Amino acid sequence: MHGLDHVIQQLQRVAGDLQQPGCLRLVAGCLFQRADDQHLLALFERNSLRHRLWRRLLGRQRGDGAADGQRQAFGADLVARAYRQLLAEQPNDSFIATACPAVVNFVERYHPSLVPNLAPIVSPMVATARALRAYYGTDTKIVFIGPCIAKKGEAASLPQEDRVDAVLTFRELREMLEEVGGDDVVPSGFDPPHAAMGGVFPLPRGSLQTAGIVEDLAANDVVTADGRTAFPEALEELAAGQIKVRLLELLCCRGGCIMGAGMSVDTPPFLRRAHISRYVQEQRVGFDQATWDKDMETLQGVPLGRSFQASNQILPEPSDDEIRAVMVRMGKVGPDDELNCGACGYDTCRAHAIAILRGLAEDEMCLPYTIERLKNTVQKLDLSNTKLASAQQALVQAEKLASMGQLAAGIAHEVNNPLGVVLLYAHLLLESCAKDSPEAKDLAMIVEQADRCKKIVLGLLNFARQNKVVLLPTNIAELVAATLRGVPTPVGVEVVVQHQDSGASADLDADQIRQVLTNLLTNALAAMPDGGQLTVRTGVSA
Repeated sequence: MHGLDHVIQQLQRVAGDLQQPGCLRLVAGCLFQRADDQHLLALFERNSLRHRLWRRLLGRQRGDGAADGQRQAFGADLVARAYRQLLAEQPNDSFIATACPAVVNFVERYHPSLVPNLAPIVSPMVATARALRAYYGTDTKIVFIGPCIAKKGEAASLPQEDRVDAVLTFRELREMLEEVGGDDVVPSGFDPPHAAMGGVFPLPRGSLQTAGIVEDLAANDVVTADGRTAFPEALEELAAGQIKVRLLELLCCRGGCIMGAGMSVDTPPFLRRAHISRYVQEQRVGFDQATWDKDMETLQGVPLGRSFQASNQILPEPSDDEIRAVMVRMGKVGPDDELNCGACGYDTCRAHAIAILRGLAEDEMCLPYTIERLKNTVQKLDLSNTKLASAQQALVQAEKLASMGQLAAGIAHEVNNPLGVVLLYAHLLLESCAKDSPEAKDLAMIVEQADRCKKIVLGLLNFARQNKVVLLPTNIAELVAATLRGVPTPVGVEVVVQHQDSGASADLDADQIRQVLTNLLTNALAAMPDGGQLTVRTGVSA
């Protein structure tokens, strides 16, 4: 099977009803419409391989007797004539052009008060479909190929008599053409009726030029706007009564239909426009005005009117407090924080906040907010890593101390026993010597230093043990009495004990508190070499 045969088969499948004999054949009353070849030139540059393949695709159809290829541009001529008549018959009314289905849908949903201003004229696609069925019969099958994805929705909403059986974008067409190989089919162009100036219809102000309507900047009675930002602003001003126009021509895509989402090339917008202009100029060479006039007269009776229905989908406007709360949540506390960068897809931070409240957007769509959150997260992770590193270091240090404690306990245990023997015999020798003898002084020095070693060893043992606190109910008076019994009282010192409540008790570690009291009593007694009174007082505090 030839590659072009495969593409045609695919298009037949798109049109539907493969079982119907002669489907997509002109003789059987079925027509295949190739709409908007001016758009195709934006997709396939003139004299390029793709453009030649397109013309050969038409040639393959004709070689098989399959169908004709038509341009939507002639339908645009019909629509342009309808606009001229509308403005002439109702000079005092204000109309919004309805060629762009995206604009029509937007008005019906979000500006229902402007629905009466929608021009009651079909789009060029529907006009072409009606004209072709007037030529070839109501059972004609039509496939629309163009750059506009909104056409899919428009086709789905059409009544049966205006149906467009399928809508393909150029992106989808390109996928088909990718499978096309070499072929010896003779290239062929589009079939009549041929357009006059309808070829410029997809460009901004193209409909005005096609209809011969002048955009007089001084009169300002005809206004054009294109792009997702410009056309809603124009509608807002019209709804508010800030502008008064006879015709408001709006296109959803900035740069016109040639910049539609269904395009599959990255050609710059003005180069696309240049392709369209050059093609229209070429088509005007040798243009048969008489034939065009006859075709327009033949189709004079084709109805181009339509009606519109409001479908209000305007959501309630959030309060200023709600909007402010969302903006504060995203870190936009003051006007300086409202960057209006547009990274979220909304023109202003306020518009983004409103969309969030309506459930149409999320906080994370705000790029500065997301960056700030990421920065804070990184800082928290850094802090956590720092704490973890400190904990690891403390753990290593604790392990070292534990090892040192075990070592110290072993050393203290081994040293403590012989040291006790030295102290014992040193005391015995000291008691047997005369107090004024030189040996007594030497023995006293031995006892003192051995006792010092004993305390050092005791400190090592305490460090090694790392005793845990064991809290038990303890009678305070009994604890003090037991401690006093273990501390010898020198001659000349009177110990006085005063208890606010002799039955008072507290949860404490008796051994450790006894050691504390022992140290306090020992220090106090040492501070009274000439005697005195030592008072131990206990009490209960709230």
